[in-house]
Amino acid sequence: MTSTPTMLRSEPHRPTKLAVRRSPLHGWGVFATAPIAAYELLEEAPYFLTPLKELRKAPSCETYSYYLDNTTSIIGLGLAGLYNHSSNPNCSHEIDQVNNLMRHYALRPIAHGEELTIDYGTDNAAHFMKGGH
Repeated sequence: MTSTPTMLRSEPHRPTKLAVRRSPLHGWGVFATAPIAAYELLEEAPYFLTPLKELRKAPSCETYSYYLDNTTSIIGLGLAGLYNHSSNPNCSHEIDQVNNLMRHYALRPIAHGEELTIDYGTDNAAHFMKGGH
């Protein structure tokens, strides 16, 4: 998802209700340390772009990337690479190309202790489930 805000940010929003812990889903995950409201902004993190053909040479890095289009991938800094997949996610993201920020937000209320998940999309989820992560 891409957004185009008109205001330049001087500092990204830092996560205050999130922690990284071992996940029952896979490896590490992001968890709520306090209740989170629906549509609450969770984190804004810088990202960098990389050509998809270059990223595919490093499959372990590709696992933590987001596809921007058919030729470009985004690698988000911050917690962006640690959200695990769910086909029924409680979070989503948008790409702010003006400020070069990735924004993650809650899709519904999230309880304290609940793992935050995003939908990787059909292709990414299949890769992940086959051991690509």
